[in-house]
Amino acid sequence: MPIASFSEIRDRLCREARQAFLDFRRSRPGETIYVFGLYADDDALGAHSIGNTEEAYKRAASRDPGDGMFGRMSSMLSYRWSAAEWPNIYSEEFPAPDREPDAGERLQEGSDFAEGWRSISGKNHQEFRRNMFRAMVDALRLLDGESLFGTGQDREKVILFISLSDSEDEGFLEIESAKLLNPRRAMRRALRTIPLPIRWIILAGFYWRRLIRGEVISPHLSTLIVNPA
Repeated sequence: MPIASFSEIRDRLCREARQAFLDFRRSRPGETIYVFGLYADDDALGAHSIGNTEEAYKRAASRDPGDGMFGRMSSMLSYRWSAAEWPNIYSEEFPAPDREPDAGERLQEGSDFAEGWRSISGKNHQEFRRNMFRAMVDALRLLDGESLFGTGQDREKVILFISLSDSEDEGFLEIESAKLLNPRRAMRRALRTIPLPIRWIILAGFYWRRLIRGEVISPHLSTLIVNPA
């Protein structure tokens, strides 16, 4: 059945992310999940779940510690916060739920919906991306409301965010979404894991980009219903 609204996309992402997180937690008994989110391409299509554990991060960083002070800081930052460096949550051992379309079908349905939405007078690709990012954020927010990621101090140990692959908006979107999704104490905890010089550079770049471009996540989902051909 064709996708008709961003709300449908949000609800589908919510179901898939819930199952992915549960599978992720079961597949790594005894490990501590410190990050979870949704990851898409630059067009904001094909979003899938991502995550990492403290133990997996330490194993990866120990294999490639980097040379010199800058190399060590860069290696730490990459393995801790770059989704491209994390193991896949869904694999042959943990496939996507049968009740959902497979990855190829999801991507085609998303492409059809994007084409139909952009064909409406006055709509454009950037606005489509902003709504897709909001759908991704809202899906994680709904799961957080279910206490899927814990409560109280346990919740503060998990950072939620959304990210993009091969996009100049990647870092900006990660910080913008993390600010929307996490308690302040959790954000402060996450920032303390980044070496101070790099932390200054990242935050300065974020606020400068926000000043120039504004927010990249829509403040609310479009209620427009689209019936792609």
